[in-house]
Amino acid sequence: MVDVDISKSRVYVADDVSANRLLLDSILRRGGLTDVHLYGDGRQLLDAVADQEPDLILLDLRMPDIDGYEVLRQLEGRRAQASFLPVVVLTAESGQESRRVALETGANDYVTKPFDAAEVMLRVRNLLHTRALHETLRSQNVDLAGQVDDAREDLSKREREWEDVARSLADLEARATSEDTAHAICNELKRISGLASVVIVALDAAGRAVPLAVDGIRDARVMVNHALPQEPVERWLKKVGRDPWIGPWEQSLGTVLQRIPRETPTAVAIVPLNSSGGMLGVLAATTGVSDGVTYLSERLSVLRSFGAIASALLAPSIQERQRRGAIRAQLEDVLVTNSFTPVVQPIIELATDRVVGVEALTRFGDGTRPDRRFADASAVGLGIELETATLAAALSATAALPSDLWLSLNVSPDFLLDATRLQTVLARGGRRRLADSLSRERYHRRSGRSEHHGRWSSGGRSR
Repeated sequence: MVDVDISKSRVYVADDVSANRLLLDSILRRGGLTDVHLYGDGRQLLDAVADQEPDLILLDLRMPDIDGYEVLRQLEGRRAQASFLPVVVLTAESGQESRRVALETGANDYVTKPFDAAEVMLRVRNLLHTRALHETLRSQNVDLAGQVDDAREDLSKREREWEDVARSLADLEARATSEDTAHAICNELKRISGLASVVIVALDAAGRAVPLAVDGIRDARVMVNHALPQEPVERWLKKVGRDPWIGPWEQSLGTVLQRIPRETPTAVAIVPLNSSGGMLGVLAATTGVSDGVTYLSERLSVLRSFGAIASALLAPSIQERQRRGAIRAQLEDVLVTNSFTPVVQPIIELATDRVVGVEALTRFGDGTRPDRRFADASAVGLGIELETATLAAALSATAALPSDLWLSLNVSPDFLLDATRLQTVLARGGRRRLADSLSRERYHRRSGRSEHHGRWSSGGRSR
């Protein structure tokens, strides 16, 4: 996950009740926010937004002059294209109709008064994090557009003799998938007379080379989205750094860029796909003409231009693959090494000050917040596996507790719906009676959390 500093985020609070404004100001500042502005009515808020756009708005619905609904309507009309200005409605209006109208009019979240301070701060942090990521992505898209435009202009100036290629290259754009985009690039490059084969290869988080598209290769061992053999990959990666490499064909390259029927390659060009963060992969092309090295060298500017276009168009998807791969590797290590610890906190009956149960939670050895780790696991397809391991550890850690204490275990809705897995984990943890009852009990969902009525509950993942 990307770490975002939200401490300097600008937050506007609009509420006609002074006590409410002061309370929210105190909550936000205790939560680490330093740039908080308070307004007593909707008109003041709209004037402030017109002067300087904030990162988040906390808005009451019932205000004199201009109420919250009208503020939402005017904000929606003022929003620039592709902008994201999150608004959290904080109101005493608890009816479903008020909630529906507010959300339809542009609110991103809806919290009813009286509210829980911790919950408000969590919602604020989540939306500020989303806003920061949105602004980062928008900036990257602007840079990406500039890179693509620069590469197209450079190609147009330096390769007049390849006008047909330049025209087709200028029409290249990101497709639905990175594989489709890579295939379109390879297809256009292959149109240059004399090229025998073209391949675009991405590097994953582990440094493995994974083809995204191949054109002209006749080798069953080279398949899209299947990692190439590491030994030949290391050999040809050593040949290229930040700059392209052109040289005679070597048989050791055959596993990656196999000969095509009736023609043996004479030379190969390897063009790196680079970003500010390092190498993303390579674009490689072979030719079978007699003096292949000279032929490819004369067309190096064209190959560079295709490499620049490929880098610009494929960078977001390759970087996302690398990020997800790194996260998955971390999680696999957590699962293999059991780098987590179950902890319990008591559940106390207030009337008698007696401990009536415990809630089992999970803490990770590297200090990662549990909500973030479980979210990452779900995003890369390891959510159920991580929940299974942590739930089993929690059951083992609480096995010796007195039988008259409640045990609260937090799981996601997806895990709860996997009845077989859940029953197995509970049975192995000595909770067979509860596991057997799962097939008979009725479940309901409330506020996105599923709960079992009895001595066991399931809800959001452990925090």
